[in-house]
Amino acid sequence: MSCCAWACAAVLLAAPQREASFQKGLDAAKASGFPLIVFAHGSDWCPHGERLKADIWDLEHTVDDVIFVAVDVREVPQETNTARNKGFAIKKVKTYPSLLAFAPDGTRLGLRAGATLPRVAGPATTVLRAFVNEVKDRVALQDSATAAQEAGDATAEVAALHAMLAQDLDASQPLLKRLQEVDPLDSTGVRRRAAFPAFHPFVAKATKAGQEGRGQDEVSRLQAMMDEGVYTDVQQAWIHNAMGSTYRYWEGHDKQAEAHFRQAAATAPDSVPGLAGWRLALKLYSDPTLEMGWTKRHMSDESTKWIVEDLPSPLKRGTYTVTFKWTRGRHGLDISEVRLLDGTRFIVKDAHEGFTGTAPRNNVYTLKVLWDLEHPVLRVTTKGSGGKDSQGKIVMEPVG
Repeated sequence: MSCCAWACAAVLLAAPQREASFQKGLDAAKASGFPLIVFAHGSDWCPHGERLKADIWDLEHTVDDVIFVAVDVREVPQETNTARNKGFAIKKVKTYPSLLAFAPDGTRLGLRAGATLPRVAGPATTVLRAFVNEVKDRVALQDSATAAQEAGDATAEVAALHAMLAQDLDASQPLLKRLQEVDPLDSTGVRRRAAFPAFHPFVAKATKAGQEGRGQDEVSRLQAMMDEGVYTDVQQAWIHNAMGSTYRYWEGHDKQAEAHFRQAAATAPDSVPGLAGWRLALKLYSDPTLEMGWTKRHMSDESTKWIVEDLPSPLKRGTYTVTFKWTRGRHGLDISEVRLLDGTRFIVKDAHEGFTGTAPRNNVYTLKVLWDLEHPVLRVTTKGSGGKDSQGKIVMEPVG
């Protein structure tokens, strides 16, 4: 056989088995014991999906022991196309294109879409191959867990179940249920971490409890979760956000709400729940911010001091202007001093009488910073001009 013939034969042996419809793909998966990989795309409305289909899906030939099916979810359905997609839960696909994996019994194993499915062919190909390999590992681990269960080897079964939960794939309810049965104490916390609920309903449940006057029960439940000591920093941040949301709607508990939102930010500062907690603390309870400015709740008829916390950190040396820009309301804002601190340490100030409103005057303050500041904050001395109905922005920018 020629070298070319050997190469072609190798490609054919390695290539995935492709089926023409979702149901045929499921039948082939059940018959072979191979996982099913579905590429969901929309040929008449999603050009990005068609590019990936042509550049990675149709050309992929290096993976084996797997079934490939392309599901075309068209904006204008065709009878033939609808028949090919029969049995596929189209409404559960939220992002196109998507790669979905199913076990031979039809259980969904995982998803790659959006941020986890690159738009460029090279990286997307890498993701596809890694996804297929992880899915194949999941099927092998499931077989190992089943064999261990049949042999009565609880230690081996728990190890296989833990390995499945460590994968970047779905943590199915049957998997979690079986792990609870075989390892009810869950001393490692693996099951509880994997079973942590989706954050939207988790926080919504806590919010509803606060609104309905069940704050104490909900806070006790959430604190008990925290006391278990098994959750990741990101999960703990979600718990703090949930507690903050409960306290937010529990009359007389603003201080506790703010404390938990800030604790979410401190626990996992660069995460989604950390950033959400920080934003909520600033928006709902703090003094004005550079991002959101001031509103009526910040205003006072008496001289008051605002602490503006959301400065760039570190703040580089240089000269900065701080400008107060009134945007709406019946009243203006009087400013008498802007002071820059590094934590609690005084750095520099600009003190002069300024006003912002429909006719602003002297509303720009200049601060010269001689060295980098790690924890910069502004302390602004202000009061309402004629009343408290005022909203505006605080703009801090470097000079030059």
